[in-house]
Amino acid sequence: MENHDFDPNFSEWYRRVRSILEKSKPLSELVVCEKFLVQNVVSESKLVTIIIDAQPRDDNGRSVNFKGELFDDIYNDLNYVQHYDCGLRFRTIIQVRALNESCPITELIFDGYSPIISGYTINAKLFKGQFAGLYTKSGPRDRFKQRYRTELYLEKDYSPSESALEISILDNDGKILRTDRSITYKDYFKDSIFPKEF
Repeated sequence: MENHDFDPNFSEWYRRVRSILEKSKPLSELVVCEKFLVQNVVSESKLVTIIIDAQPRDDNGRSVNFKGELFDDIYNDLNYVQHYDCGLRFRTIIQVRALNESCPITELIFDGYSPIISGYTINAKLFKGQFAGLYTKSGPRDRFKQRYRTELYLEKDYSPSESALEISILDNDGKILRTDRSITYKDYFKDSIFPKEF
């Protein structure tokens, strides 16, 4: 086995990786809640379309017909390209003022629909983390010799614009009247194999 004790490059790499492992947290621990006053709301919707290209291609990836003749533009030939409308995608862009004076956020982007309007007070769950790398660890070996890969995340500072995972509308007494969750909400609370040592 190689001795890396006197290899400065390896030692620096080892310290950096160990530092990330010590500071990293599971996704769910990086989800935080902040309270905001809504100042303006813009709701957008976009059509989601799937394009199926059944057109044969030559060795250079160019579109050809079944006789091997080149098409100038495959998307002008509707006999070979099929379009399927699959629904709508909603996005709500919210201008806000944080009730926590130390919070610099002025805009929330919510991948979904929420009936909020200017003047509402809301709670927003935010992901206060950033991707730091992948960690591969040997686990209980099965016949496929499986190894486990875990994404590592570190806590980060807020930026003026952040994505909201969940928005809750509050009444004057602070009681939750309604909660809306983004399509990716559950991804931040899934179980994962989290490394505890290195």
